[in-house]
Order: sequence, then structure tokens, then C-alpha cells
Amino acid sequence: MVTTVNAEIFTFDGDEVWPVEKQRQFFEEHGRNAIIELVSENGLKHLTYESMVGDAEVTDIRIPVSADMFKDAFFRTDKEMTWIVCDEDGNYLTVLKAVPSYYLHMYGQGEPDLSFLNKYDAIVFYGLNEFAVELYRKALPLWTGKRVVLCGEWEIMGNVLPGLRGKEIILQSNWSPSDQGVLLDGVSDNVLHVGDRMPKNEDISRLTSERIVLLEEVMTYTFCFNNLRHFGEKYPDKKFFVIDGHFSIEGIFGIQDKVFNMARFAKSRGYEPVFYIINSTDNMYSDFEGDDIWGKFMNQPGGASMDMVKEAKNVYISPNANCLTIMRHIFRENTPADTELDWSQGLYNEKVEKYIANHGKIMTDSQNTLGVLVRGTDYQKTKFPGHPVHATVEQVIEKITEVEKEHPYKYIYLATEDAEILEEMKRAYGDRLIYTDQERFTIEPGKLLASLHGADTKEMGKGFRLGAEYLCTLRLLSQCESLIASGACGGVEEAIRENGGKYRFIYVFKLGINERK
Repeated sequence: MVTTVNAEIFTFDGDEVWPVEKQRQFFEEHGRNAIIELVSENGLKHLTYESMVGDAEVTDIRIPVSADMFKDAFFRTDKEMTWIVCDEDGNYLTVLKAVPSYYLHMYGQGEPDLSFLNKYDAIVFYGLNEFAVELYRKALPLWTGKRVVLCGEWEIMGNVLPGLRGKEIILQSNWSPSDQGVLLDGVSDNVLHVGDRMPKNEDISRLTSERIVLLEEVMTYTFCFNNLRHFGEKYPDKKFFVIDGHFSIEGIFGIQDKVFNMARFAKSRGYEPVFYIINSTDNMYSDFEGDDIWGKFMNQPGGASMDMVKEAKNVYISPNANCLTIMRHIFRENTPADTELDWSQGLYNEKVEKYIANHGKIMTDSQNTLGVLVRGTDYQKTKFPGHPVHATVEQVIEKITEVEKEHPYKYIYLATEDAEILEEMKRAYGDRLIYTDQERFTIEPGKLLASLHGADTKEMGKGFRLGAEYLCTLRLLSQCESLIASGACGGVEEAIRENGGKYRFIYVFKLGINERK
């Protein structure tokens, strides 16, 4: 995202560009947002900011103020670029800088979805930036509300942004959500406060306590169907919605949980969701850049396919579908409860089903087998913030002992990715314990399992094997007579789903939630 930043421009007279070391020393002293301006005797200017230090070429980083200046900067910038906004007389107005964002706006042709914004009578934007300007220009003219409060440097856009017919616009240089006052008189109980900080995984209390929805969350919802492409002329009556995202540390069911919410939302709006997750090269299931980590395991919902998409007239590309907690909540709240994806052909593809059939023959007496899932590795040693606390293997063994006092089992089937847990369970149950030959791991405290499968450790086919092994263990878990799990996770939910209500009993440890950081 391109945003305005607090920056100071230091002007010096001089004909020669400062040596690199002098520039570095200056930015160490004055900070990353400082800008050096050298003005020669003939009036020529040389502008330097921190990430330009050492560049051989002089770049003109001035950009004229306009309604399109954020868009222009976006297409002319790299991730570290800084721009100085000038008026028609060359006077400096503000500084723009590209900053990391969770949502990436693609400036497409699709129409905004106003169903979320139209719930509010007033909107407050905190800060002038690329996303807020896009909402102002593309969404607010269609919005049914009546009052807009613009906090920050919006006054510099006064001559370049159009007014909003039928709406009252209030400019405030500084204001906080707690300072309602006269600005929101008559609408104070129905106000959307749009914050501009980076989203993170958190509970939904922000929506009720702070009453703030983040700018990137509003953009993801409002411009979900913004990126329209025309790949061919076929299927003119269909609107395909291709779902992609950047998933780095997520496992298969973590990915599912995030993308299914967006997919159900799209389906409820008349789009046909198609999963094509190719922007997750650093994910453990990816074998190479552009590898589709959905298609290697899963079918598509309904009758759509990527082959159809490649020839279709109307194809909408999703924003980043790695939807965090509050974004998933917003999608669910705005999707009819009876909207479901069609998996009548099965969730897993033929290749995965063949793998399971070939490697799942260890289950010889499922009705006399107790299924046990024990998550280890980073669930135990790193403890994901906001995720359920999982029981230790000792606690699970105690629970098994308690259960077997009334109902002893011939076999205990263990599903775990942790090498140390497997060894401990072997010592406890000997020949009664059955398990697959999947690869298992040991990690150090503070590390993530995904870190063992980074870009520098890619092996062709390993991504599929890791995923197929995991899905096979869950299929076997679903075939057991009963289930004990060390805590809630996507794998437990999948085993219960596949079991179809046949378990004699289910016990999932509920030990609270890891503290959010």
C-alpha cells in the first residue's frame, strides 16, 4: 500500500551528491523517513531517501498532487520507494511511501460490493492513503450513508477529489474514535471507524470494544470482486471467482478454513468459486514457484474447473485469501447460513485417494481400535498465539487409561507428526500401537514445523507426499471406533467430518487458548 508518512525534508546547498557514508550517517541520525534535498546554484535538485543510498542514477521522486497520485505511485514504485507530492507550483505537500500490506489492490474493472458499508450511516477514515482514496472514489459515491469524516492530511486533496453528492464531508487533522462529539451527532451509534494498521490474528473483540474495522479488511470485502479478467469468450453466463492467496505457515486445513469463508461469500453473490493457490511458494506443500497447492490434493467445488476458467469470458481474481480471524468473521456474518460448497464428487482428488488406498492398509480391525491424535512440534514447543492449548502426551496417556478401564481396546491408532511423541507412545503401548510410516519431525522451542520445509529445502514431490501422508492419517483416524484428541485443530475437525457421526465417543482436550501477542 502507498500511504502518507510523517517525513522531514532537509535542504542543503551543493552541486555534488554526498558520499555514501555521509548519507548513511545522516539517515542513522534522522531516521528512515528523512529526505535529503541538495539544491545546486542553477536550481537543480537532487533528492535522496534511505533506500536510495548508493544508487548510481539520480531519480526524480517528485509526483504532482492528483486524484490518481497513489495509483501512479503504486505502478511506478518498488516496495521501498518514497515520493514527494508537490502542488502545481512545485511546493512540497506530503510524502508518500510504499509499505507492506495484507491486501493488494489490483485496480480492476469489477463493481464494489456495498453490502457491508451500507450498514453504516457514517464512516471515519484515519489517515490519507491509497486504499482510503480508492474507497472514497469508487465506493462512497454508491454508499447509502450520509457523513464522512476524513482524519489526517486530506486537505491537500481538496482540489483534486470530487465531492460526494448528498453526503456531508468533514475534515479533521487529528481525531480519535473516542472523541465522538458533535462530528457524529445523530449517527454516533452507527459509525464505521476505519483504522489503517496492519491486520493480525486476534479475537473479534476489536469490533465491539474499539469499534474499529481495519482498512485492509474493508478493502478485501468491498473490492473482493474488483479484479475482472477476460481470458476468452466461453461461458458468458458464468462469473468464475478464482481464489488465491499467500499461505506461508498454514497447513492444509488452516488454508481451507481461510479460503472456504471467502468462497462461500462469493457463491452467495452469484460467483462460481475455483481454487488455484499458486502464490504460496514458501509453503511446505509447494514444490516449485507457482505450484498449485490446492489442485495437488483437492477437487473443485461444483462443476467448475481451471480448464474452464482459462477460456472464460468473466473471471474474477480474488484478493489475498489468507483471511485472518476478523476477516473470516465479516465474511461469515454477511453470507447466508445455508450457503454451502458442493463437494458431492469428494473433497480429495483421485491422486490422494489412491495414495490413501495404498498406504492405509494398516487398519485391520477398526471396530476394536481407539483413534488418538496428539499434536506436537510447534503446537507444544512454540504454542501458536490464539490457537487451542494441546495436551501433552502424558495427559493423553492418562485419558486413554481412564477410558480403557471401562472399554479396553485391542489396538490404539496414533496420528502424530512428532517423532518424540511416537517413541513415547511406543514405550507405553508396544505392539498394540499402530501408526503409518509417514515422515515425522522434532523441532526446537520457538521454531515452526514449516521452517523445516523452506524454499531452500524443496524436493520435487515432497510437498505432495507431506500432504498426502497427513490426509491418510486422518482417514485412518476417521475409521476408528472412538477418538481422543490432544486439542482442537483442523485435523480433528476433518476426522470427525469423515467419520460421519459413527464414533462411539469423542473426547477433545479443552485446555484454553494460547495467549495472543
